[in-house]
Amino acid sequence: MTYAIPGSDYPTARDALIEVIEAEGLVVGAVLPFNQMLQRTGGEGAATPFLKAEIFQFCSAALAWRMVTEDPAQIALCPLSIAIYVTAAEPERVVMVYRSPGSATPARAKAQALLFKLVERAGELAKLRW
Repeated sequence: MTYAIPGSDYPTARDALIEVIEAEGLVVGAVLPFNQMLQRTGGEGAATPFLKAEIFQFCSAALAWRMVTEDPAQIALCPLSIAIYVTAAEPERVVMVYRSPGSATPARAKAQALLFKLVERAGELAKLRW
């Protein structure tokens, strides 16, 4: 799922994403510096498509519990994550993306709704602050 944030910049959108995750009572467990990882592993002189790219991982213990009690294999959906990036081709376009867990079960539908809400709120907050 992709959500572009017109009228903002990367640092503002990044801060907004962290703020809305925390406002939901969730904790960002890890921030993966994805573009830096690509730069290190791409070989000397290799260019990534990104100027900046990070992946934010977080979890709701209550939601994780619901998901794995529905189906233990849903452990693969935890932690939830949202990525934010800016590409070299479109340096003024900030984008947030996430993998949809789908809505095949009630807990997956809750996870889907949570991810959508977080991205939508972060986008709105980023536009207001910029």
